[in-house]
Amino acid sequence: MILLSQIWAASATYNPTQATKASIPSQTTITVNGGDSDDIQAAIDALPGNGGTVYLSNGTYTIYKPIVLRSSIRLAGESQSGVILERDESFILSSQNGMLYGADGVEDIIIDHLSIDGSMSAAYRTESENPVIGIYMNAGDNNRNNRIYINRCTVKRCAMGIHIKGTDNLKLYLLTLDDNGSINYYSHNLYLRRCTYVTMTDCVSVFSSTGNGFQSTDSDHVTVKNCTFKHNGYRGLRFAGNSSMILASDNESSYNNEADLGDGAYGIGTNPEGSGSPSQFSIINNKVQSNDYDATGISVSGSNGQIEDNICRWNPTNYKVLGNNIVCDYSTDEN
Repeated sequence: MILLSQIWAASATYNPTQATKASIPSQTTITVNGGDSDDIQAAIDALPGNGGTVYLSNGTYTIYKPIVLRSSIRLAGESQSGVILERDESFILSSQNGMLYGADGVEDIIIDHLSIDGSMSAAYRTESENPVIGIYMNAGDNNRNNRIYINRCTVKRCAMGIHIKGTDNLKLYLLTLDDNGSINYYSHNLYLRRCTYVTMTDCVSVFSSTGNGFQSTDSDHVTVKNCTFKHNGYRGLRFAGNSSMILASDNESSYNNEADLGDGAYGIGTNPEGSGSPSQFSIINNKVQSNDYDATGISVSGSNGQIEDNICRWNPTNYKVLGNNIVCDYSTDEN
């Protein structure tokens, strides 16, 4: 006899549409050999109308105001560890607030092989009113950014590591996000809002001092795969609000809620936010263990979900499952 629930579970894995990678049509390249934010901005502004590449040689670049990115630009470092964009104490705050900033309607931007250092201690970020973001792509409610590709970058010690709003086709690959967060601004290592077609693979997001390793709100067709989320102050991996078509697979989310920030902490989960709840999600083949204090390993609330083949163990509570049409096998150990 074949049960209907077995048929439903076997076909329940949701496969979001993957992000389309950005491309830069222009072959023009301008090289910057050291300097500061003015030198990098001057090189970007000097590129022709159809864009091109600004190539940064190894060295430390002092960033005292936002570097504004425009469409069809690649900002490429010589090496991820050798090119450091370091915030100066005199960094000029504005409505932009991103050390790298892209505003409404930009498309085809690539950022690769460099490091961004906000140079702010965790204590300073908790107590101050300084909301500096490492990379900030900010599209308003009536505009969209398109085809943003960030790869082989490190972002650390910012109030928020990477914040992407209103963007289609976002691709994140081989990122290291370390020690970003500020409780004053609900800030995280990575925060996505109103994004569609997101592919995040082979990234590490750790030690967010006061926030989540990954936060996605009101975003659709989101894939997070082969990533590590550890030692974050609150949650590891969170999908919230009116979000659908989500796949979280082959990740590790462990030792989160180290700051003991209260109820609602977990390793991987979905939550209602505002007027919406997540739907059509698959959480499969992840390792979720040893999350701290009162955290849950996998905690979901929503509809039409699949939670299977995870190693979810050694958490204060391993599973919380609320909602409709959610299949969960409550697995705890390797098969």
